Amino acid sequence: MGVKVEVLQSSNTNNKPKKDDFVGIHMLIRLMDGVEVLNTRQESSAGGGEPMRFCLGRGSVIKGLDESVPKLQLGDKAKLTISPDLAYGAQGFFPVVPPNATLIIEVELISINDPP
Repeated sequence: MGVKVEVLQSSNTNNKPKKDDFVGIHMLIRLMDGVEVLNTRQESSAGGGEPMRFCLGRGSVIKGLDESVPKLQLGDKAKLTISPDLAYGAQGFFPVVPPNATLIIEVELISINDPP
């Protein structure tokens, strides 16, 4: 259980976010069976959707993101495998995420401390 972080493309910037930093990420969330739940790059009609922005360590996102994003460097692309206990747990997120679902998230850290 927990989060597995697989860096797919490293930026080698050595610029990592920390707790209370405001970050921006693009992400594609899928269930284990491949069903797409969210794609921030395609949330607009032009296909260049707005990134998801949040403050790290404040509980505004699932625990798996709060724990894994600080392991990334600015510009990194990674694949996160997040167990249900650090995602939406036994309750799920009706109607898109069923109970006890493991999430596969492809993420790109695109900004640190660049508020909207």
